[in-house]
Amino acid sequence: MGNKIVFVYLIAKTHAGNQESMVRWVRQSDGTFTYDYSIMDRYLDLVQKHMGTPKVVIFKVWEIYGGGQYYGQTSGKKERLGALVTVLDPVTGKVEEMEGPRYGTPESLAFWEPVLLDIRERMKERGLLAAMMLGQGSDRDVDAATVGVFHTILPDMKWMTSKHGFASDAKSNTGSVPVGYLEWVWGAAWGRENIPDPDSERRYGWNESFLKATFPRYVGGSSHPVAESSPLAVYRTFTESTLVAGKRGFGRVGADLWPVLASEKGTRTIVNRYPISNPAQLSINCKALLHPGPEGALSTARYEMLIENVQACEARILIEKALLASRHALSPELIERCEKVLDTRTRYLRWIYVSSAASLLWYPHSGWQERTAQLYSLAGEVAKALAAQ
Repeated sequence: MGNKIVFVYLIAKTHAGNQESMVRWVRQSDGTFTYDYSIMDRYLDLVQKHMGTPKVVIFKVWEIYGGGQYYGQTSGKKERLGALVTVLDPVTGKVEEMEGPRYGTPESLAFWEPVLLDIRERMKERGLLAAMMLGQGSDRDVDAATVGVFHTILPDMKWMTSKHGFASDAKSNTGSVPVGYLEWVWGAAWGRENIPDPDSERRYGWNESFLKATFPRYVGGSSHPVAESSPLAVYRTFTESTLVAGKRGFGRVGADLWPVLASEKGTRTIVNRYPISNPAQLSINCKALLHPGPEGALSTARYEMLIENVQACEARILIEKALLASRHALSPELIERCEKVLDTRTRYLRWIYVSSAASLLWYPHSGWQERTAQLYSLAGEVAKALAAQ
C-alpha cells in the first residue's frame, strides 16, 4: 500500500496497546542499567527488508499518562507518571515493568540520554537517521519542560504529533521544537471547505514540503455519520481526497489490530486497553484493513479499495507533475483534457465529503469506473508525451 511511517515503542502501555517497551532496561548487580536493543533491531530489520526505506521512524517516548495540558487547560485526567519501561533480569530472564523518573526533570534527562544516544547511532548506521523523530504529541499538549529534556539530548530531532489543531512548530504542541510530521483530524479531507473548487484553487498534496497527513477518523468507527457502516466508497476515495485537500496522505489506520482480548462483550482489540493512555477522540478508529487467516493476514474489500485508490493517486500525480513541471512537453489539447478530467474528479470528491452518508451510498452509481478509465488513459498519453520529448 506504500506505507512510509514506522513506530518504535520505547515506552510501555501506550494507547496502541503494547504491554512492553521495545527496548529493555537490563538491571545490573550494582543497580545500574545496560540496554537490550534486540527486539527493536529485529523489528527495524523487518521494516527495511519488506518496506524499504521509511520516510519517518517515530520513537514513542511520551504518552498522555506523562502529563501535559489539554489545549492549555488542566486536563480532567489525574495521571502524571514517569516513563513506563520494561526491565529485564539477565540472570532469571524475567521481565517486569518499571516507572522511570517524572518527565521534564533532570533525573529524566539522565534516564533517557544513554538510550537515545545509542539509538541515534544505530539509526545512523542503518542510514535512517534522517527519518528519525520523537513522539507522540497529541491534544494533551506535551509541556515545555518535557520537550526541553529530549531537545537537550537530541537538539536536531523533530517531533511527530496527532491532534485536532494544526501544528508545524506551534508551542502548544511540543514546546518550541518543530513538528516534522502531523496527523491532522480536521483541516484535512472532510468537508467542502477543505477541498477547494478547482476554479478557485488547485492543491497538490504530494508537493507539500511539510509532512501533514489526514487522520481519517471517519473510517472504522466514531460518531461521524458514515463511520459505523464505513462504506467501501470511503476507502475508494479518501486517499485522493487528502491530495486535493493539500495533504500528503493519511495516517493512524490499523492493519492487523484484530480482536484478540477476552472481554465481557466478547473479544476486543488491544487498542486503548490501558485507561491511563486512552487518547479518546484521537484513538485508532480503523483498526484492521486486513483479516486474520489460518496462515497469516488476508486481504479485505476495504484494503483492495485503498490499493486501487493509491494506484489512481499515482496516475493523478504523474499527470499533475507533468502539468506543473513539464507542461511544454504536452499539447494544448492534452493539457485541456487533463485539467478537465482532474477537476471533475476533484468536484466529485468535494461532493462526497460533505458529512453525509447519502453521498457515499450514491457514489458507487456515479460513473466512477468511467472516470478511472479516463484517468489511466490520460496518464498513458502523458507518459508517452514525456518519453518523446
